[in-house]
Amino acid sequence: MFELQPPLGWDDTYKDSPEKQERFFLMATGSSGIKTYSEDSEIQFNNVLDNITLVYVIQQEVAKAIAVKKEMGMHSSEFLDSSQAESSESSE
Repeated sequence: MFELQPPLGWDDTYKDSPEKQERFFLMATGSSGIKTYSEDSEIQFNNVLDNITLVYVIQQEVAKAIAVKKEMGMHSSEFLDSSQAESSESSE
């Protein structure tokens, strides 16, 4: 991950942060999972790259949403509340 470097790989902030590394791997593999081969002992690079790219895209979208909300003058607690309200309205 360090050799990939940003935007898909890791920057120096990950070096001394095992928690940050673990959180990244959970995001990249947790909900979608990575297809394994040879009785779960092998994975393919393309599958890993797909998941890493997905994490990157999600992070970029979240950053854009936060920037828009900040431009509107909202504090973080306010836009968290508004996003929850929006999601409950859309589910009705």
